[in-house]
Amino acid sequence: MSRSVRRAGVLLNYGSLVLMLVFFYAAKQTHANEFLIISVLALIVTIASCLYVHGKTGLWRLVHTNIENLDERETQVVHISLRRSYSAFSILCLLVILASELIEEYMSGTINISLLPAFACLLYLAHTLPSSLIAWTEREV
Repeated sequence: MSRSVRRAGVLLNYGSLVLMLVFFYAAKQTHANEFLIISVLALIVTIASCLYVHGKTGLWRLVHTNIENLDERETQVVHISLRRSYSAFSILCLLVILASELIEEYMSGTINISLLPAFACLLYLAHTLPSSLIAWTEREV
């Protein structure tokens, strides 16, 4: 699979994840079934693109393999992707917590937002971000 196809898959995967989250929260606030349907469709696209980008390429397995089973080059690539992705992930988690606190502080009573769906997306992100970085940066996988 070419790098441009992998990059498009990563963009589709995370784009559909964000859309799923946005439409889920929109459905919860407005009680509109159309938003919920779009959210479910975005979830299906997220799952399909995850299987395609992370499963078909073997990147999921590479990132989640025991370090003793990797050669020197693979170890280096995985180490770099883990370091970069978890740095970005930590910042993103802090921003989500900050946004939650700001919403609670300044919109108390007007908006009731559960962070459980956002945390589920963050958990997904924690597992896929390292392999997404490899898919994005490496010429061949």
